[in-house]
Amino acid sequence: MNYKILKLVKENQTSRVLMGIPFPTGMEFEPKTEDEKIASRLLKFIDGKKNLNNLLEDLPITPLQLVQAICLLYDAGTIAFDQSYCDEFFVEEPEVSTDSHPDAPSGIKQQKSAEGNIEIEIIEQGNMEETPLWQKLNQLERKFLTGRLAVTSSKGLREIFFLNGNLQSAKSNIPEEDIGFMLFEKKKLSKIQYESYKKEMLLRSSDPYLILIDIGAFPAHQKLMAQRWASQVIVFNALSEKSGVFIIEKWDRLPKEIPRLGLNLKGIMSKFMAEVLPVEEEAEKLKDKMDWWLVPLSTEIERNLTEKEQRLWEIIIEKPRRLRDIMVLTTMFKKDTMRFILSLLTGGLVEMVKHPPVEEGPINLNKLDEAYEIMMESNYFDVLMVHAISDTEDIKKSYEKIIKKFNLSLYREITEEQKKKLLEMKKKVEEAWEELKEENTRMDYRKKVFSEYQLKQYATLQYQKGEIYLWWRQDEDKAFEYFKSAMELDPQNPLYQAACAYCAAGGAGGDLKMQMEAGKIAEKVASNPLADAFTLILSAGTLKRKGRISDCETLLNKARQKAKDTANIEQTINMVIMRSKTEKE
Repeated sequence: MNYKILKLVKENQTSRVLMGIPFPTGMEFEPKTEDEKIASRLLKFIDGKKNLNNLLEDLPITPLQLVQAICLLYDAGTIAFDQSYCDEFFVEEPEVSTDSHPDAPSGIKQQKSAEGNIEIEIIEQGNMEETPLWQKLNQLERKFLTGRLAVTSSKGLREIFFLNGNLQSAKSNIPEEDIGFMLFEKKKLSKIQYESYKKEMLLRSSDPYLILIDIGAFPAHQKLMAQRWASQVIVFNALSEKSGVFIIEKWDRLPKEIPRLGLNLKGIMSKFMAEVLPVEEEAEKLKDKMDWWLVPLSTEIERNLTEKEQRLWEIIIEKPRRLRDIMVLTTMFKKDTMRFILSLLTGGLVEMVKHPPVEEGPINLNKLDEAYEIMMESNYFDVLMVHAISDTEDIKKSYEKIIKKFNLSLYREITEEQKKKLLEMKKKVEEAWEELKEENTRMDYRKKVFSEYQLKQYATLQYQKGEIYLWWRQDEDKAFEYFKSAMELDPQNPLYQAACAYCAAGGAGGDLKMQMEAGKIAEKVASNPLADAFTLILSAGTLKRKGRISDCETLLNKARQKAKDTANIEQTINMVIMRSKTEKE
């Protein structure tokens, strides 16, 4: 063993080390040497609650002996810590020892079964407070895992088994999840039967299901049904835990003694989301992941969607996008959007990743030909991996990130043909930046690659977002951003012009040029025969803000004449005019 934790203890730097809380994983530990026997005795005191300092107080051993035993148990995979603790203390320190332990957690281990040894590889460890279990279960299904997910909480150990990504069964050492206890709680066992069951379990220590059959709890042909029910309860309860640690193990095969029940993970997840998942709390957490990427995992969804949900679903499955970009594109309220995305996450239809699903740094030369062909055929928005509605700031960030991939100094061995393709790709990225960095050239380019219908659809989305910020959230600076984007996409639309001028007249967005010209824009809009009553009212509000009260009243009368619904028009006028203070007010 040559871990940093040993080096720190030898140097008497134990304060932070001893704060670590070890959790039992349920993996067997067979001691052979004297040191391993000490470690085996220590294992009996590890319950996932006590930290190392508590264990030191309870046992007659030195800090070094304790940590040496802990390292043996950690190497054998019989205990685990949360990932941040492992990252800090269970790292290699050559000065402590030059020998590498043959059974380090990142390598292959073996565990006995009725069929012989199983090869086991620990592929991930984590903390459920940081990574909720419902996120992990869907991932294991997609990765076709054969193996075990061990979940340790303050209540005990639960083990969940997979075969080629399919959830098979689960077991638990938690007394309340014993099949006999659960049946008794459900009043499926009489008190006499339950007492008999407990007695037989103490005497025989055999398969609890066989004992239940013997005492008449259910007939033999219902054993499979009982196992399925118990496993589903264990998985459901594991999902409900808010704290603890998990370990994911990849096995070379699933032993025959593990029941193959073929559980319905989607059904369990749906029940969990409906009954337990704190939807509002989890949706709120998504706000901290605005720069994370939402990656579609399926194009099919087995539920009826509203018109707005369907539109958002189509945006999501089109390609991976940052969450904040999706929040710009959605026509739903932010809260409803977060809830919808959360439902997709729990259903395994999407996943969230911290980094974009493309290679960072140098391009994979094995995929260069494919990447080259795609880029040469792509429009400039796709080249820079931005949306048609992206602004200069977003486009600049993406350009600066992508252009780094084409620095030839990052490639050690490269052929002339590869060099040529990289330079051509770099040239196209630079061309894309030049074309899209300025609003005017970006507007012209949009017209070349998108139909008028598409641009108007994008503009509508932006305007609707702006309305939410203007009237509901009363954030005119943010509203102005969306209105200006809508006007850039559809510059002849009088409504978008009026909305921009209205916000600018109030000082929103810091656009001094538009603020100065807001009155002129309002006059131009008012003379446009396509301007509807609401557009005229917005323009009247702009004129009021500029102190032109008489012109404001003239426009309001014109709006009243044009309005079809006279009852609602006065409410709209009051709403706009009350918000429209003059520059002197």
